Amino acid sequence: MPTSKIQINNTLDFSVISKQRWILSLILGLLSSLALYAFFDVVRETYRVISLSFMYTYQPVSSFYVFADNLFFAFISLIIGNSITLALLFSKSQKVFAYRDSNRKRILNEQVFLNLCFMHWYLRFGIALGFFSLYYIDSEFPLEAFLFKILLIVVLYLESMKTLNRIIGKKRFKLLLAHFFILTLLSLFLSYFNVVNHEIHNKIAAPSTFNLPVSTIKDESSDFRYNVLLEIHNTNNEIEFKSENRKSFYLNDLHSFIINEKTSFRVEEIPRITPTFLINRDFPLLKLKKIELELFKNNTFRVNYVIKNPEVALDFYDYNYISKRINSSIENFQSDNIKENRISKDTTSIRPPYPAILIGNYKKRIGIKVLNNNYIVNGITLNTDDLLQLFKNNLNKETVFEYSYAKNTTYQDFITLYSLHLEAQRQKVNENRTIKENALAMEIEDSNYWIFDSKFKEEEKKLKNKFPVVIYEDSLD
Repeated sequence: MPTSKIQINNTLDFSVISKQRWILSLILGLLSSLALYAFFDVVRETYRVISLSFMYTYQPVSSFYVFADNLFFAFISLIIGNSITLALLFSKSQKVFAYRDSNRKRILNEQVFLNLCFMHWYLRFGIALGFFSLYYIDSEFPLEAFLFKILLIVVLYLESMKTLNRIIGKKRFKLLLAHFFILTLLSLFLSYFNVVNHEIHNKIAAPSTFNLPVSTIKDESSDFRYNVLLEIHNTNNEIEFKSENRKSFYLNDLHSFIINEKTSFRVEEIPRITPTFLINRDFPLLKLKKIELELFKNNTFRVNYVIKNPEVALDFYDYNYISKRINSSIENFQSDNIKENRISKDTTSIRPPYPAILIGNYKKRIGIKVLNNNYIVNGITLNTDDLLQLFKNNLNKETVFEYSYAKNTTYQDFITLYSLHLEAQRQKVNENRTIKENALAMEIEDSNYWIFDSKFKEEEKKLKNKFPVVIYEDSLD
C-alpha cells in the first residue's frame, strides 16, 4: 500500500495569497501607519503647548526640526504598518492536519511582539522626555539624538524583516533594498504632512511672536529676583505694553502698573522686582530709552532684556536675558529735542541709583557713536572684535563709556554694543580669577560646597567692581 508523503517547503508561496487579501492587508497597513503618524504628531504638539511659560516665551520649532521629527515618525509608523500588513497576510487560519510552518510562526511573532515591545518602550521613553520638557530640560546633543534616531530606524526595520529575509531566496538583498527604498519614499512623502498646522497653532497658542535681538551673553548673576514679564510693541507709533495676563496698556499707564505690581509683593521683595522685556530687535532705541526713563522715575533701576542666543541649538521653552542697570544719564532723554554734550566736571543733576554715575570723578571718557548700524570711536568705525578689545583695555574705575545714539538706532544695535561690553567684563573677570569654577566638581567635597561657592561669588563680585561696566547715555546731535 503506497504511503503519502508530506511536502515540506522552507520557502513561502505568496501566490496562494488572494488579491483581495493583498489589497485589504495593504490598505489596513497604510491606515495603521497614518493613524500612528497622526498620534505622534498630536502628542508632540500637546507636549509643546503644555510646556509654554505664562508669556509664551518659547521659540517656535524651526521647519528643519519639524521635518526631521516628521521623517522619524513617518519611518516608525510605516515600519509598524508594514508589520501589520505582513501579519495580516500570514495570519490565515490553517486546517487541523496541515503542515505547521515554523517560519510562518516566526514571522507572525516578529511582527506582533517586536512592535508591541518597541511601542511599549518608545512610549515610556517619549513620556519621560515630554515630562523633562515641562521643566525646560531639552537635549543638548541634537546631532547625537539625530544619529540615534537613524540607528533606531535601521535596527527596527532589519529586526522586523529578519525571518522573512532569510526565506525569500537568492534575490533577498535586492528585494530588501527595493522594499526599503519604497518605504523611504513613502516616509518622505508622509513627512510633509502635519495633522496639526504648526504655523496656525503658533498664532493661537502664542499670539505675540518676537524677532528677538541676538546676543551670546546671558545674565549670570546669582542674585534672586522677581521678573515681571512685559511685551513691548510699537503700535501705531505708540509704545504698547502687554502684561502676563495679556492686558494691554500704554506708556502713560506704566507708573500705575508698577505700583500695582509692587502691592502684590512683600516689602522686602520690592527692591528685587525687575521688569523683563520682550521686544523685537528693530524696535526704535530712543523709544526704549523713554521706557527706561519712566522706570527710573519710579525708582526702578534694573531692567532685563530677553535675547536670542544663537549658540543654543534648541531654545524653545525658556528665555535668556541680559540685565542692565539704569543710571541718571537716562534723564538726557526727557524729550526728543537734540541736546548738547552734557559730560562735564560740574555735572550736578546726578541722582543716585546704584552705582552712581558721577562723571566728574572719571579721568577718562571714551565716546562711542551708534550711527546707521556702525560703531564709531574718534571718527573711526570699529568692528565687533575691535570694540571688544577696546572695552577690555579700558575696563577700570577711572573710565566711563559714553553711548551716543542716532535717531534711527535700533534695539539690536544697542544689544550688540552692550553685549560686547559685558563680554569684555566676563573675560577680564575670568582672566583674573584665583578660584576656578571647575574645582567645584573636581576638588571640593560636598560638605564644603557652600564654603567654596561663597568664596567663588565673593571673588567674582570684587573682580566686577575692579572692572566695572560704567555707561553714560545720550542722543547724538
